[in-house]
Amino acid sequence: MSSGAKYYDLHDILAGETAIPCTLQTHVNSCGKLLDQSSEHENLKKGHSLDIPLWLATDVAARNMVTVRLPKCYGKKMREKMRAGPGCEDLKIRCPYFYTVALGLQPFVYNDDALASFVVKTFRARYQELLSKAHTSDNGVEATKVQSLICIEEQCLFEAGRISMKATEDWRYKVSCRPTRAQAGQKRRLDTGDGAR
Repeated sequence: MSSGAKYYDLHDILAGETAIPCTLQTHVNSCGKLLDQSSEHENLKKGHSLDIPLWLATDVAARNMVTVRLPKCYGKKMREKMRAGPGCEDLKIRCPYFYTVALGLQPFVYNDDALASFVVKTFRARYQELLSKAHTSDNGVEATKVQSLICIEEQCLFEAGRISMKATEDWRYKVSCRPTRAQAGQKRRLDTGDGAR
């Protein structure tokens, strides 16, 4: 899943560890217990269902060894809940890296053309509310309440919004940045370049 500059990105690594439901399209010999710890057999037959990390699922799906199924957090029930009220749903519990995982799954989920549309609509609806709350939440209690419902990507946006709002307020209300009366009343002198002013 990772490539180039994102190879050492901690968030990308953790998103890649998200368990993805898959169905085997081929027999797997000698590593059944390694892939599926609930299995009692070393060999897994074609059609066996198992959960594997996203980084592995995308790699073996590209080789047509598994069929990737959507996790429950992208399913029909979740889509209905998000249509009803996207800001109320706790994405952190459902999938801590909701958007990154969806991006990684998109090329391998053939039977669901609406996944990208669902994720984009969810992001748009939650983003507006998220920035609004980031700019208006003054106390730590309110910020903690908001952060308990948002996924990791949204937490990064929320914190960036709070930091930018604080920096703007610091700049706006900082006395030393304001021009004094003496400075405001002075006329600018132009340098003509010949040494005369």
